[in-house]
Order: sequence, then structure tokens, then C-alpha cells
Amino acid sequence: MNSMHRTIDGTLPQEAHIDTGLLKEILDCVDDGVCLLDRDNRVLYWNRGAEGITGYLAQEVFGRHCREDLSLCHDTEGAAAAESACPLITIKQDGKPRECMIYVRHRDGHRIPVRMRAHAILDAQGQVTGIAEVFARAGAVGRTELAKASRHGGHDSLTGALNREYGEMLLAHELTSMKRFGLASAWIRVDVDGLDALARRFGHGMVESVMRLIAQTIDANLDSYDALVRWDEAGFRVMVRHAVETQVDQLANRLAVMIRTSQVQWWGESHEVRVTIAGVMTDPADDAFTLELRAARAIESRHDGGCQGAS
Repeated sequence: MNSMHRTIDGTLPQEAHIDTGLLKEILDCVDDGVCLLDRDNRVLYWNRGAEGITGYLAQEVFGRHCREDLSLCHDTEGAAAAESACPLITIKQDGKPRECMIYVRHRDGHRIPVRMRAHAILDAQGQVTGIAEVFARAGAVGRTELAKASRHGGHDSLTGALNREYGEMLLAHELTSMKRFGLASAWIRVDVDGLDALARRFGHGMVESVMRLIAQTIDANLDSYDALVRWDEAGFRVMVRHAVETQVDQLANRLAVMIRTSQVQWWGESHEVRVTIAGVMTDPADDAFTLELRAARAIESRHDGGCQGAS
């Protein structure tokens, strides 16, 4: 087997042979997603890591435009990442690598945060002929509390979130910690809008798909020690530990945007999902009843015209 050596300036000599099959096998062993795009932003290569993160198989994305055909990537405001803020645009202009956070729409419809690094592929004249992207999930994989609960029957079988009984136990513990040690937490209420209308129009299977999508989207955007709770038939609660009020507002807004820009696939059609989200900080005077009451009032203020945290 001929060895392959680089020249002094780091380029490969013309007689060098690159085994593309071997290269593909190597890239398919990488857990991170690897995507190669041509000059027109069409997918040339999609490794197994990208398949695992996004749910899209290589044959489903090959040759398709990453924005116009797939609409995979959005920013925190829900805008398509292929507009002026998209790293692909700026890389083509100056050839410099970029790193950013984007939100990828999974094949199942929900959005997940990924950290992406993008690099220009240059020809011999230094012109950009394509882009290589490497991306990995940025959210905490697997809630710590959810992992504990699953061993003791504390999770909701439909959505995978904690069930209400387990969530109430966590809430009681957090309120005790607040009273004794002053450890601040936040309690975020998530109401799913229009479930009755969806059930009448499409049936309960559609409602179940909506609830799963929302749970997956929220779960992907939480930290390891936060907890997602299936509270009732039409809503969730999120316990945010070591919370700061401004960050909680930002999280509520981001969750609303991520859910709004997700899509439920039902009988070959895509449907948007709407939620109303509001959060409150725990107080030493709170018990579970008063905290829920304050969360309900915060939700009512959203319905009455407040926009923060609402979708």
C-alpha cells in the first residue's frame, strides 16, 4: 500500500490517492453530525451521526437544499438560519470558519439545540466550493430526575416526562429547600392551545402526537437538573432549579418559539402547535397551592394580552 505524504505547505501531492470509501467509514464512526454542502447549499454527504441527531437518513437529504427543501435550521427567534445571520452566507463571503448555536428540526417535528462548526472548502485558487458542517447536540441529554423516576414508575408513558405524582414530590422538596436554604427555583406552566379542536378534527391520535412533540422539544432545551412534568391532559410544568428570573423569562420565550416552529406530521400534512407559557419564581411563603395559583394568574395575563413567554 502506498503511503500518503503531505508537501511542506501542507497540501496533498497530485499523485496522492484518497480512499473515499474508507473516509466515509471513518466519518460514520463519529458521534457528531457531519454534513458537506456544495456551493448552492445542497447536501453532498450526511453521516450516521447526523442521522442520529436529526432523524433524517442520508438518502432523504442527499441533493436537497438545506433551507428551501429541508428547513432544518432556525435561530432562537424562530427565523430561518439561512438568511443574513446564517453562517453559510458569511463563510462564502470571507472563507472564515464559524461556530454558532442553531435549532434543528428533527424528522419527528420537534426542535433540538445543536452547536455547529462550519468550515469553507476551498479550491486551488482559494475560492469557496462548498462547506463542511460538524454539529452536536447542545442540550443536556436525559434529565437526571427523569432517569431516576423511570426506575420507580414515575414517568408518563405517553410523553416520557415525569408524571404528576412524582412532580408534586419534587415540588414539595424544592419548596422546602427554598424555605430552609433560600435556594431559588422557578415553576413554569405550559398550556397546550386548541387540543379540543384538534381532537374533534383529527382524533385523539393527533393529540397524543402533539403532546409527545411538545415534551420532546421542551426536554431537549432544559438543563440536566431541570424537570419536565406532565401535569394534566393539556399541560406540563417545568421545574427550573437554581433559577434567575431573567433567565426563566428567556427560557419561557425560547420554548414557545421552539414549539411554534416545530411541526406535527399527520397523514402526510404538517401542522403547527401553539402553547401558552408563563413562569413564576418560588417564594419562601409558597406552598404548592399558592405557587400553582400564581402560575395560573401569570397564564391568564398572557391570554389577556401579555406576549412574553406566549406562543
